[in-house]
Amino acid sequence: TGQVGVNSDGALVNAQTGAICVAYNGWGGAGVIAKAVCTENEQIGDPCNGPKLQKYKHLYSKGASPSLECPVGYEPVICNAHSFWWDQLTNKGISGVGVIPNEAACAVPNCSDQKWCDVTLVCKLMDDLNAYAAKVCPDCEGWN
Repeated sequence: TGQVGVNSDGALVNAQTGAICVAYNGWGGAGVIAKAVCTENEQIGDPCNGPKLQKYKHLYSKGASPSLECPVGYEPVICNAHSFWWDQLTNKGISGVGVIPNEAACAVPNCSDQKWCDVTLVCKLMDDLNAYAAKVCPDCEGWN
C-alpha cells in the first residue's frame, strides 16, 4: 500500500558490509525493530576464469530518484527503501516495512534534493553457474 510512514521510515541494509540492517522509526512512532537473516558471503569460483566472485553484492543509492539494479549474473534478494520524510515513500509500491517487491524496480521516484530517499539492494549470484557463464563470460566474438 505504500504506507511506510505510518509507523516506520523504512529500513536499509548497510551497503559497505551487508552485515547491518537498520530500521528507522517514523516520526511519533512507537519504535521499530530491524529483522535480518544472516548468510555468509562466501567466495565462488568464477566460471569465466577470473578472480573469485562474492556470492552476495550490497548496493546503495541516495538522492531525488534513487534506483539500483543487480549486476549481470546476479539476482535481487531484497530491496529496501528509506526516507526521513514519510510522504516521499507513500503510494510508491513500498510495503509497510519498507520493502520494494523483487518484481518491481528497486527505485523510489519523485523525491527531492531537500527530501531525499535512499534504497539498498542485496543481490545474489545466480545458482546456475552455467547460465551465469552464458550471460557474462567472453566468447570468441567478445563479450556476451
